Amino acid sequence: MYLNKTDWHSFLKEKRRVGYIAKEQVAKTLGITADSVEKVLKEYNIITVKEEGSPITYIEKEDVQLLIDKQNKLWKKIRNEYLTANEAAKTLNISRKTLGQKFIKDEIHSIYVPPLICTIRDGINFRQGRTLIHLKTDVLSLNERRQREKDIENIIYHSESTIYDVLQTALREANINFSNKGKITKTNWFSYVKRKAAKSKASSATMKQEIRILFNTSILLSKLTDLKEIFTYTDNELNLAIFNSNINKNVQIEMYKFLRQLFETREIAGLSTNYKFSKLNNIYKKPKRIQREKTIYSTEEYISLIDYTKDIIKHKKRAIEDIQLQIQKELHLHRDSSWLYVLLHLNNAWRHYDVTSFPRIDLQQTQLGNMEAMDALKWIEKNSLSEQDVITIVNQVKAMSFVHSKTKKKRHFFCSYELMSAFVHSAVLCELRCQICQPLSEVLIDFNNRKRDFTARQRNAFFESHNNKFIFKSRQMNRTLISYVYSVIKKTTKRNPLEITKFIRSHSSEETTNIYIDIPQEQMDFITKQLFDLGHFGYAYDALSELILQEPIDNREERTQTSLALKEVFGDVHHIEQVARYLNRLSEEQQIVYKVIKGFSLEERKDIYDSIKLGQQPSKKEYFQCIYQTCKFPNRDCEKCQFAVPNFYALSQLEEELQLTVNDFKEQFNTTTKQGEKIRLSNILYNYLYLIESAVKKFGKDEVSSFFKNGLEEFKKELRSIPNIKEYVTIQH
Repeated sequence: MYLNKTDWHSFLKEKRRVGYIAKEQVAKTLGITADSVEKVLKEYNIITVKEEGSPITYIEKEDVQLLIDKQNKLWKKIRNEYLTANEAAKTLNISRKTLGQKFIKDEIHSIYVPPLICTIRDGINFRQGRTLIHLKTDVLSLNERRQREKDIENIIYHSESTIYDVLQTALREANINFSNKGKITKTNWFSYVKRKAAKSKASSATMKQEIRILFNTSILLSKLTDLKEIFTYTDNELNLAIFNSNINKNVQIEMYKFLRQLFETREIAGLSTNYKFSKLNNIYKKPKRIQREKTIYSTEEYISLIDYTKDIIKHKKRAIEDIQLQIQKELHLHRDSSWLYVLLHLNNAWRHYDVTSFPRIDLQQTQLGNMEAMDALKWIEKNSLSEQDVITIVNQVKAMSFVHSKTKKKRHFFCSYELMSAFVHSAVLCELRCQICQPLSEVLIDFNNRKRDFTARQRNAFFESHNNKFIFKSRQMNRTLISYVYSVIKKTTKRNPLEITKFIRSHSSEETTNIYIDIPQEQMDFITKQLFDLGHFGYAYDALSELILQEPIDNREERTQTSLALKEVFGDVHHIEQVARYLNRLSEEQQIVYKVIKGFSLEERKDIYDSIKLGQQPSKKEYFQCIYQTCKFPNRDCEKCQFAVPNFYALSQLEEELQLTVNDFKEQFNTTTKQGEKIRLSNILYNYLYLIESAVKKFGKDEVSSFFKNGLEEFKKELRSIPNIKEYVTIQH
């Protein structure tokens, strides 16, 4: 065996480097990559040795030991002073993606891990390239501020005390105090707040917004009075300090009101004030705005939007993706809430706040009722809700009571057949998300901001596969629906549609309801079904429908079917003879109604029929309409009149009145000895039973049952406890 002489000499030289360690070995010793070693050598000015012609770079042992010592110290320092991304996200209870958002990054000082500690130690891997770590004091400080802000938000938005008391509690929690140099300002400010609170008639939601504004204004005042009383500032100083673009507009308005009152109070008391109120920037003086034309969506846009939102497969998939991201506390786009939000707008001219206040639903009567929320979410990902489940949820919502937040007047939920399934799927997904992520929430829609705004980002995400030129706006959609209602009524009945369009949003002025759009005839029926099918029932409506269709009514058959239906709905509570006796008398009245309607020309019948469908016939009672333009029986209640046509929403009212009637009957029937009183009580009871039976015939037993507190079956049991009234049923009024 022979060795090259040059190689032998090279080997001897390497062997003699006893006090040096090869660079590759240094990388292993420090647990860092070769690239990191290069950066470390430059950073610490370490001199390396490399023999000419040799591929190996050496570092003195003393320098290597220095790096080991520095690495240990630096690791300890970094671990004491900084947090990894996972640790910071966990501390702040946010996702790692959110940690990278600007509003978080601006609050936390972050650095890249120094090359010397780009190693794996204590279960932490810093060898994966450039990794950001976050200053622990900044993270903890931000977390403390966020927690304090949450506590303050809870005080402001969940306390049920007075405006003044809630404000004081919030200020104490935030540790906001006025200095001794602002004592007089403090006294005047809180006197102003007390007077304002005493006069306030705001709704609960508006009141909480007012408290937030007063809270922010208190903070600004406390800062300004650290130096001197507010009334010792000049008008120039106040304009610079308060009335500028850096201060929230609502706070500026509150300060402007307070400074005006303070100026007037001190002027009356003969006390000096350094500022002249007239020289303060008038916060109410706004630059003239260009009056924008109030626009509505075209019928093509509206129909296209309905087609887009009723695509259950597409929107269900996206909604579930976002719910799963929310469960994992990852950044998401709230597409479940967006779907429900848009769907509610398509049939209901509700204000934005009312839509976002849509309440939680009960899934107990559906096939999801016995499942855990996570299991139900997995099930619905692969399956669709049954038609019965869809009807159950829609009925449940229709039976709910709603009011306009602005006017406090009643509003009604409407969902067209076209959108029923999509609406229920979106509502169920939102309910499951609430059960998993927000169990204490009272509402289904969550856009993750206090004002419940449907943000541009959320809007763009929901409509990403729709017409990219389409921009959804709540007010514009409401104007669209109101305009369609106005136009359909005007075109169909040639009557003034103002009253019903006012009713939709409880407006009192014509200006918001008189936008007319000429709807093409081929789209008229579709749009009418989206906005008007309230579900009318009762003999008069059925007779009108059948006479328009020129199909004669077989009253004998009708009576037989009604008799059987009453028995089916309410059970064999009373003998069939007494039901028949009631129906015979009822039939006589219905014959009169039939003759009256038959006496109208076909054109007149169609006009009345269309007017009823569009809510244009008069009535003395909400949810009822009359065949006549002028009431022929002013002393008769609508629910006892065969000429009255109730709609679906009358069921809630009828259930309450029927329950009261049964209670009155139980209390009074056996205690009275007067024959006339027994007859009156019996007839009233049977009137209500007949109306409910008519509704069951029209809408189905399950749908009507949802309006009864414990369902129709429980009500039937209650009916069994009342006395036999066979001889008293005469239906006399």
